[in-house]
Amino acid sequence: MSEIWPTPTQEALLRLVFGSDADVATRWESLQPFELNTLDLGTFCLLPLVHSRLAASGVEDALCARLGGAYRSIWYRNQVALGRLAVVLQMLGAEGIEPVVVGGAAVATRFYPEIGHRPLPQFDLVLAPEAVAPASKILARYADWDVPIVRPGFTRFEDSRRFVVVLHSGLPASAAGGLRGAVALRTLLPRTGLVSLSDTAMRVLAPADELVVACGMGARASSPASIQWLVDAAFIGLSAELVPDDLADPARELALVMAMKAVTRKLRDLTGDDRFDQIAQVLGPLRAGRREVLAHRFGTRSSAFSQGLSTYLRSTTGRSIVRVLRDLPQDARQVDASGWARRAWLAVRR
Repeated sequence: MSEIWPTPTQEALLRLVFGSDADVATRWESLQPFELNTLDLGTFCLLPLVHSRLAASGVEDALCARLGGAYRSIWYRNQVALGRLAVVLQMLGAEGIEPVVVGGAAVATRFYPEIGHRPLPQFDLVLAPEAVAPASKILARYADWDVPIVRPGFTRFEDSRRFVVVLHSGLPASAAGGLRGAVALRTLLPRTGLVSLSDTAMRVLAPADELVVACGMGARASSPASIQWLVDAAFIGLSAELVPDDLADPARELALVMAMKAVTRKLRDLTGDDRFDQIAQVLGPLRAGRREVLAHRFGTRSSAFSQGLSTYLRSTTGRSIVRVLRDLPQDARQVDASGWARRAWLAVRR
């Protein structure tokens, strides 16, 4: 069973946010009684958008004041956090380090109608592997961080005010697939561009690449579950900046054809917008390999075993089966003998 798609309540809210203006009041009425106190964490990201849609449609409700409070709170925190991100980028730039900002900040400032519509719990900066260590040293001087979390592929910084910066060594594995993180970054880098952030420039992915990466990183089960990635994908997909024909290359390069097709179908159903029909036509002729299909299916299940197996399959996408079998002994030595990665490895080996 897939565990990446919205719950019935989330689907109803998404249809309210992205559907016809004439249906807003009716859709809101069908959601009553709407209890904020019992909402799951993955739904809160929709509240600022719901507030703006209700206000624009002239819907008055006792909850509107509380929804407005959520919007104003996110708007204020985002303004402060984006100002701090600009400082971080300036510091890195002064030392010749220019990361690519992916996800939250890049999406919120380019594709959402307002900066208060998208919570920004963290900032994801993608760097060449050799730049992570010097960037970490620069970042360590910036704030009074808690002890940084260092894991294979990324380093996470968080301070007492919940300002979070994650330095990724190449593109995250969930999006990079068989290219591996460093190669995937080099593949996408020529298509990146610069956008303004306060008094500095922020390097970002091309719109089509941003959409494919959002689906790669989001279309997999996670805990706590969130549909923020799906909302991001909807706004990118509906943006005038996105050229549907540009999606074919990154979907193939990152081996995310299966995920992109599934997300496109879902967004067509939720939004009713024929823009996603155009995207589906571009993706239609593309074929996903067997390992890519299996990786996507296992990735939609929340068990550690399924996630581990999905990661392994994703990392070997595009490699010949002979090479995969040849590399298995080396892979085994690199995993925790008692962990889920070991079980995933053994399952593939059998």
